Amino acid sequence: MQFVDAWRSLPVRGKAAAVGAFLVILLMLSLLGRAASTPSMALLYSGLDPSASGEILEALEAMDVPSDVRGDAIYVPETKRDATRMALARDGLPRQSQAGFEILDELSGFSTSTDMFDAAYWRAKEGELARTILAERGVRSARVHIAVPKRSAFTRDKIAPSAVVTAEMSRGRLDAKRAEAMRLLVALATPGLAPEQVAVLDAAGGVVLAPGGG
Repeated sequence: MQFVDAWRSLPVRGKAAAVGAFLVILLMLSLLGRAASTPSMALLYSGLDPSASGEILEALEAMDVPSDVRGDAIYVPETKRDATRMALARDGLPRQSQAGFEILDELSGFSTSTDMFDAAYWRAKEGELARTILAERGVRSARVHIAVPKRSAFTRDKIAPSAVVTAEMSRGRLDAKRAEAMRLLVALATPGLAPEQVAVLDAAGGVVLAPGGG
């Protein structure tokens, strides 16, 4: 009764202040409870390229491990970090991204022969194409090999270039529609390479598109 009498005796401004203080206390208790129930997050990996990050996040989802992405860094609960890293490592994750045109930056103009530059250029081209394929959702790994015949003054017949794309999917097999898209990507990015000269392989299922046809 004393509390009720005291409450009734308060002016309107005093009642509003008391209600406000009560709500602030409830909010603080709620935030403290939420902070206590939220696990402490620890850095799992950082500095990964988008395709590698996507692959890691897919694996974490399959493992039912909570994750938090902050920029190019991936965080997981601190108590699960070490076990998660070991589990990912057993699956070969994160995969090392293939080198691209940065290979050419390492060449020295004075000590690099034409043959050395050509070899580095095609290796860089293969890496860039593989990176593009890896950026596609569901692609776990990809490699591109381009065969460009060396020009010779003693050969009249021109030999057309050819290529092979090998892709591994995160789930299931590579379907013909996506394989055709990979074939066109490599052909259009390589001068003189016809789409029918690009073979596409599924790392787990064999030939999807054979050279010379579908």
